[in-house]
Amino acid sequence: MGPGGMSGLLNEVADRVGRVFTAAFKEAGYDQKSAPIYAHALVGMVTFVGQWWTETRKPPVETVARHLAALAWMGLRHLPKKPDLVIEKNGKRA
Repeated sequence: MGPGGMSGLLNEVADRVGRVFTAAFKEAGYDQKSAPIYAHALVGMVTFVGQWWTETRKPPVETVARHLAALAWMGLRHLPKKPDLVIEKNGKRA
């Protein structure tokens, strides 16, 4: 792999996903500046799971893909417009 190697490739993929997310965020009324955060998170999640799966080869790749798609879809589908960090202490919001 040439200059930038795998890291460069993953950044390019995340940038492309980020452009798609930016357009979708704009249309849905979300802050477009946060699109790269979600794009890099999604690419990182898929990359890390892919690396793990190449070592284990279990469960079947189709099962892994279904779980990744479910996690990504449910997370993006229920994305709050303004995420808030909630810290709970003894079951109560701090």
